[in-house]
Amino acid sequence: MWIDNCVVFLKNTKKAVIPLKIKVFAFLLLAALFLFEAKAFSASATEKPNYLVFFKSASSPPTVALGFKSFASEANRYLDDFSFADPRQDDRVKNISYISNIDLPGTHRQTVVSHPWLALALPTAMLWPFKDVTSQIGVLMVVQFYTEEEAETVLGEWERQELIWFYEPDRWNEIKTEGGFTLTHNQLQQVGSRWWLDDINFTNGLQTLALKESAAGLNSDQYPVIAVFDSGIDHLHPALREKIWVNPYPGMANCKDDVRGCNMFLDENGSFGNGDSYPFGAKGPNQFCPQELSNGKSIHDGSCMHGTHVAGIIAGDINAGVWGICPVCQILNVKVIQDFKGFGRVADSSILNGLKYISLLQRDGKNLVRVINSSFGKFQESRSISLFLSHLKTFRDGMLMIAAAGNEDSQRHVYPAASSDVIAVAAVGHSGKKASYSNYGPWVNISAPGGEQNEGLNLTIESSVPGGGVAYSQGTSMATPMVSGVAGLILANKPDQSLAELKESLLLSADPRLYAENFADGYNYRNYYVQRPGERERSPLLGTGILDIYRAINGTKQSKHKEARYKNRVTQKCGMIKVSSKDPNMKPPHVAVASMLLASPIWFCLGIVAMRDRLANRGKANRKRKERTRRSHENNHSLF
Repeated sequence: MWIDNCVVFLKNTKKAVIPLKIKVFAFLLLAALFLFEAKAFSASATEKPNYLVFFKSASSPPTVALGFKSFASEANRYLDDFSFADPRQDDRVKNISYISNIDLPGTHRQTVVSHPWLALALPTAMLWPFKDVTSQIGVLMVVQFYTEEEAETVLGEWERQELIWFYEPDRWNEIKTEGGFTLTHNQLQQVGSRWWLDDINFTNGLQTLALKESAAGLNSDQYPVIAVFDSGIDHLHPALREKIWVNPYPGMANCKDDVRGCNMFLDENGSFGNGDSYPFGAKGPNQFCPQELSNGKSIHDGSCMHGTHVAGIIAGDINAGVWGICPVCQILNVKVIQDFKGFGRVADSSILNGLKYISLLQRDGKNLVRVINSSFGKFQESRSISLFLSHLKTFRDGMLMIAAAGNEDSQRHVYPAASSDVIAVAAVGHSGKKASYSNYGPWVNISAPGGEQNEGLNLTIESSVPGGGVAYSQGTSMATPMVSGVAGLILANKPDQSLAELKESLLLSADPRLYAENFADGYNYRNYYVQRPGERERSPLLGTGILDIYRAINGTKQSKHKEARYKNRVTQKCGMIKVSSKDPNMKPPHVAVASMLLASPIWFCLGIVAMRDRLANRGKANRKRKERTRRSHENNHSLF
C-alpha cells in the first residue's frame, strides 16, 4: 500500500524539488519515532538491571546423565563450574541465581536481527568460530547488577572473551483481560446460561469421556495435573478447593512450603520461592481482591482475579457453580506475578523458574505436569524461554505450553504463544466471529470462545474469583484455559499419549466451519482466511478451527488446515545465539538509525525523489553542455 502511495507522491512531485528544510524535518521526525520506539522497548525490561545469561560450562557434558539428589546440589555443581573466574566475586555483580543447565548441541549461524519497527533486516549472519560444539553446555542464570552501566560493561567483557553464549534483559510480560471483570451479568438468559460450553460441544464430550472412564476403570491417580502460570489462585474457593494439586513432599522441588503451589517471585537463598501462592494483591486465600496493594499502590488492572478465573475455567467444580472444562483435572498453582507500578507483571526469570520447578516434579518416573497454561505475553521473544520450552517437549514424556495470542487485534507475534513449541490460542465470540480484540495471524494454532460484549449483550465468560465469588470477563486469557482443559480431557482418556499425538488431537479435531462462507455471515472467511500472492490455497489466520471437545476426545480429524507454518522457529542450533547488544530485539543506535534510513517508507520516497532530481539536473547540465559544444562547432565552421 505504501508503495502505491509513494508512486502517487512521485507523480505529484514530478517537477518539484524537495526543499532541504522538508528533508531535514523528515529526518528529525524519523529520528523522533526511532527514539520513541527505543523507549517503548526498553520500558518492557525490568527496572532493576537483571539479565538472563547463558554461561559456557568449563567441562563437557558427561556420557551419562548426572543424577542430583536435589536442586541445590545441581545448582552448586554448576555455580562452581564456571569457565573463568567466578563472577560472584565481581564487585559489579550484585547477585547470581542458577536456573538450569541446557545441552546446546550443533553448530549454528547467528540469526538475522532487526529493529522490530522495520520491515527489513540487515544480513548479519555469521559462523561461530567453533568447528564443532556438540559437547557444550549452556548454564542459564539470572545475573543482577548494581547499575545499568556496570551491566553493559561486564556483559560486554564476558562476550568479548567468549565466556557466555548469549544474554538478554529480564523483561516483563503483561497479564490482563480485555475489559476487566464484571461481577453481575443480566443478559445471559437471552442466549443460554453458558453459551461457550455449547459452542465447543461440551456435553457430548463429557458424556463420551464418562462412558470410556466407566469401561476402562481409570484411576484417579492418573488424572492430569495442569500447571497454571498466573497471578496466584484462591485455593480455598469452593469451586477450586478440591481441584488444587496438593504436594505430598513440600520443598522437594526447591520451593519452601509449596503445599498448594509456589510463588516464583520470592527467590531467597537460591530457592525458587515459597508457598504464598494466593492471588496477587490479596492478603491471603479466601479473601476478596482489594482496591490497592499492601504498600498503598492502587491496583490498576484485574490481575488479582486473573489466576483464579483462569483456574476455574480449566477445572472448576460444577457442583459449586463453576463449570470447568476438565472436571477430572487438578491445578498446579505456579504464581509468577509481581508488582510493577501498581500493575501485575510477569518477569521472564519467573517464567523460567516456574518451568524448572515443574520439571522437577515427577509421578511414577514421568512428568507430573504435561500441560502448562500461560494467559499472558509480550511482543518481544525471550530466547531463553523459547530454548527452555524446546527442550521440555522431549523431557521425559514431554510438556506442552498453551498460551494466549493476545488482545491487541494485531498480527504481530506475541510470546510465548508465537514460539514454535507452543500452541497459540485466539478468541471468538458467541457468533463464531473472531473477537474484536483477539490477535490473529498465520502463527495462531487454534481458536476458542473468549467472550465479547456485543450489541448490548455481555456475552463474556463466567468463572471463579477470589473470595468465593464468580465474575465474567473476556479475552484470549479466557479462551486459552478452555484449550488447556480439553488437553487435560484428552490425557485423562489416554494418559500415555505422546506430545505429538496430543497436539494433533487438539488441532486437527477443531471445527473448520470457522472459515466457511456461510458461517458467521462469512466474516471470518472474508477477513481471516486470506489468499496470499503466489499461493493457490487460502491461509487461515485463526488456527485450524474452533475447539471441539467431543471430536478431540474421540480423536476425530475434521480440520484440513495444517498447523501454523509461519511461527518463529527455535531449534537446538538456534539456541546458541550471540547477542551483541543488551536487547536482542534492538540493534545499537547507529545501526538502527542506518536501518531506519534504508527501510523507512517515508525516507525511501524522499530518496527516490532526491535521486530523480539529481538525475534530472545532471541531464539538464548535459544538454546545456552539448548545446554549447554544438554552437562552438558551428562557430568554428564559420571561420573556415
